[in-house]
Amino acid sequence: EMGGESAFDRMPDGPGMEGGLWQQEQNLDGIMDFNVQAPSMDMVATAGRKTHREVYGVPLALSVDDHLTNHVVLESFLKPIGVEMIKAMNGPEALEILENAAYFPDLILLDVMMPGMSGYEVCEVIRNKYSKLLPIIFLSAKCTQEDIVMGLKMGGNDYITKPLHQHELMARVDTQLKLKELYSVELERNTLNTLLSKILPTRVIVQLKQGKHLIAEEHKQTSILFSDIVGFTRLASSISTQEVVFLLNAMFTQFDRIVDKHDIMKVETIGDAYMCAGNLITQQPDHACRVVRFARDTIRVANETLVDQDDAESDTINIRVGLHTGPVVASVVGKTNPRYCLFGDTV
Repeated sequence: EMGGESAFDRMPDGPGMEGGLWQQEQNLDGIMDFNVQAPSMDMVATAGRKTHREVYGVPLALSVDDHLTNHVVLESFLKPIGVEMIKAMNGPEALEILENAAYFPDLILLDVMMPGMSGYEVCEVIRNKYSKLLPIIFLSAKCTQEDIVMGLKMGGNDYITKPLHQHELMARVDTQLKLKELYSVELERNTLNTLLSKILPTRVIVQLKQGKHLIAEEHKQTSILFSDIVGFTRLASSISTQEVVFLLNAMFTQFDRIVDKHDIMKVETIGDAYMCAGNLITQQPDHACRVVRFARDTIRVANETLVDQDDAESDTINIRVGLHTGPVVASVVGKTNPRYCLFGDTV
């Protein structure tokens, strides 16, 4: 950031009105109609950097063209729909902006015919490095079917032929920005669903989404496992709380991988205790064997976990494991931070 403004604001303004393939017209007769390619799902992955709109609330377009006149006219086209713009006079300059700026632009408007590096080549580099990170619209006087197909094959989301018409450009830019926002919401929803599926069985999630609050399922045969650390109270008093957290995280992360390996369900952790169960999510005739194999693997992993993660000579962890098989009732308890709990004599 510079002076409280976006990092993109450092782009210099220069004099001159060279060239110009722009034509501001409202008559759209004769404009070729091409299908607009929607941004893909991974376009919204920002590789750790947010977009300008996510930070400032205003979308930003990066215009890449070797004629200053085109930048000036394009900026006047975008201003009515609330889109800010920065410019790059060639491909390498545009790639440098993407590499070094604090935030990504929300859209790239890319000329095809530029000296040194064509728009197709710039698009290819962006797609290889940033995947479908940014929606790209080609703007070019090259208007043959082969040119347009080439642009879309190289990863462009849309292709507009020059001379440009203001209303068409505004509509296509607005469409790409809206598609990007919709895919961002969809990606966030998918991420939340993935996290939720690690906490609750899918059928329970479906019932919760349907508005059901009292969910209780009877399972006639389920294998339950509890484990805890031998001498945990003494261990916890001998090291700092932060070290206890690092230790438990290191061990339980390994346990989680073993849960996936044996396709059983992690129910919860409480302090140093770890609880899981077999035959809960899907029917598993061998659920007892799965849980026993899980127990064997976790004992081995615990015995390889160092008390002091930075000292290869420190003691390792010992755990106790208890198992039982029998009927349980599974239920989602509470409305605030609801938990999936198991009840019954088996537990």
